[in-house]
Amino acid sequence: LKSPPMLPPSVEIVCLVEGRQHVLQVGTPYSGEWPTSPPGESDFTPVERVPVPWPEQPPKSDCRDLAIVVSSSATPRALTVYAFDGYLGGDGIPADEAFHELDCRRSTSRDPYSRCWLQQTDEGLMLRLDEPSTEGTMWMAVNVTWAVPPSTPQADLGLDWATWLFAVESE
Repeated sequence: LKSPPMLPPSVEIVCLVEGRQHVLQVGTPYSGEWPTSPPGESDFTPVERVPVPWPEQPPKSDCRDLAIVVSSSATPRALTVYAFDGYLGGDGIPADEAFHELDCRRSTSRDPYSRCWLQQTDEGLMLRLDEPSTEGTMWMAVNVTWAVPPSTPQADLGLDWATWLFAVESE
C-alpha cells in the first residue's frame, strides 16, 4: 500500500485519440480533507460551497473516448465519477440525478477487464469512462479517497479525500 500523495493531486478529464491523451480540462477543486498535507498547503476544505463553483467556460468537444487522469502513482481506495446533464439550479446543484455513476474500489482497480481498471500512465492513474456523453453540457464530479497506511506518521488521521468538478460541452 503506497502512501497517498502529500498534497492533493491534479485531476484532469482527457480525450483519448490514437493512444494519446489530450487534456480537455483540469478539475476545479470543490471539497475535501487532506490531513497528511503540510499545514496551509491544501486548497481543499470539507465544506461544500453553494453556489457550486462549476468551471465557467466548458471546453467544446465531440470526443467519444473520455478518461479521468489522477496525477498520482498511489492507487486510491475509491474513485467515484458522477455525470449530470440538464440544468443547474440557482445554487449550482444539478436538477436531475446523475445519469452515469462509476464507483470504483481498490479491489476492482487492478483487473484490466473491469470497467474500473486504473491504468498507470506517464501522467498518473487513468480511468476510462463508459461513454458518458450527453447533448449540451455534461457536468461531472470526481471524488477520490486514499487510505493513510498504518506505517505513516499520520495514520490516525484516517483518509485523504477530495472532489473535483468538470464541465464539458458537446459539439
